[in-house]
Amino acid sequence: MTRAAAVRLSKAPVLALLVLVLAGCSSVIPGEGERPETYRVTAPDVAAASAAPGARLVVEAPSAAPGLATDRIAVWRDPRHLQYYADSRWVEDAPEMVRAIMLEAFRSTRALGAVGRRSVELDPTHRLHTRLSDFESGYEAGAAIPTVRVEIAADLLAEPGGDVVGQTTATARATPADESVGAVIAAFDAATQRAVSDLVTWTVETIARGRTGA
Repeated sequence: MTRAAAVRLSKAPVLALLVLVLAGCSSVIPGEGERPETYRVTAPDVAAASAAPGARLVVEAPSAAPGLATDRIAVWRDPRHLQYYADSRWVEDAPEMVRAIMLEAFRSTRALGAVGRRSVELDPTHRLHTRLSDFESGYEAGAAIPTVRVEIAADLLAEPGGDVVGQTTATARATPADESVGAVIAAFDAATQRAVSDLVTWTVETIARGRTGA
């Protein structure tokens, strides 16, 4: 056997091994495999009746009930068993997604001097702490179509002291047209818009009353 033939033979097992390794890794190569569908809810356009143009509000990241601090879309088919829709995701974890649309909704009112996420940027006069208590669809007893429930509990604090100046809970429900994920997402959008609109309106009015002494 010539030296060149021996080199070719010695390389063959290595090449075979590389082919096997690459074949085994193909499922994790970017762009390969199934990708979940991603969805988001949208912010309402809120026209506030009150205004507090000198107020600066920090909207804190919401806390969330167990099972909701995730990008998975929750559904209760049994009151004791929380599940998630397969192959479907929110664009980000639900609490951060809800905070993003709250910020957008506050800005749409043009009723406050500034709204943001961090104190260092605003030197806030107020802070909004929220909890996402409900953000799921669920089947009522005997129902063929789920009901979407959104509930956001809120504490409004005055700064710099951190005194609570108001508390509220914004709730909304919506029924999808059918059981499809697209219909469920549309119901999430409708319910979230109503809850966020109510919360934003209440917050602006509470700040405005406090600043005018009414």
